[in-house]
Amino acid sequence: AISGQYTNDNNKGLGFRRGLSFVQLMVMQVFIIAAIIISLQLRFFQEKDLGFSDDAVAVVPIPTLDKKEHLFERMKTTPGVLGIAAGSGPPMGINGFSLGTTYRLPHLAETEGSEAEMKIADADYFTIYDLKLLAGRVFENTKPQFDEFIINQKLASSLGWTPQSAIGKELQINEGKAVVVGVVADFNNHSLQHASTPVVFMNWEAFQWQAFIKVTGPETISRIESIWRSAYPENIFHMEFIDAAIAREYAVEQLIFTGFKALSAIVIMIG
Repeated sequence: AISGQYTNDNNKGLGFRRGLSFVQLMVMQVFIIAAIIISLQLRFFQEKDLGFSDDAVAVVPIPTLDKKEHLFERMKTTPGVLGIAAGSGPPMGINGFSLGTTYRLPHLAETEGSEAEMKIADADYFTIYDLKLLAGRVFENTKPQFDEFIINQKLASSLGWTPQSAIGKELQINEGKAVVVGVVADFNNHSLQHASTPVVFMNWEAFQWQAFIKVTGPETISRIESIWRSAYPENIFHMEFIDAAIAREYAVEQLIFTGFKALSAIVIMIG
């Protein structure tokens, strides 16, 4: 449309065409660089050590606690089940779910508390997810009312405690007061778009809504479903693997990367 406008001035026309070529190449390189950056970011999300193990861990709901012990006893003797634990959720909050609280030293006023994430876990939770214990011990059993805390290193540091000095100290949260019996290394309790935050674990049975089952082999899944349905015949069975749920946290970034790859290919072809 514009090529005929510069026929009387070849130098001007040549300069304009060179300018268009320059802009075209710049746009092409911007798309290529953006695609590379997003690709590296996605690779970081996929390969980053989260501070816990999510390998072959499936999560299934526990509709009512009255059948929990019987369900776990059967699960533990099921071929292909390497371990089972209960809690309110996995170490990393998925599907936007997390429980919040505030924490402080017992002598401080409630208004002086700081925010933390609250997680409920039984004794086997820390083994299933391979959380690194820095000091103290894990829970020995689950109580109807919690009386022990396990905290992460970030929470301990915020109070001026080392992992060793935190053991035996009293901590106050919104839900009550208890003694710290263990400190675990920091882990990514949120997706990698966000920084990790202080975490307090509690041995509180009332909020153990989910079972975490470490499995081996696809045939194990059908066995787990059969046992679960026999315990809860009126409920809907749903199983999800933790690594797949975590990957879904980065679905938006994956869509952006796919779009940039397609646009980059188009721009390169035009270029």
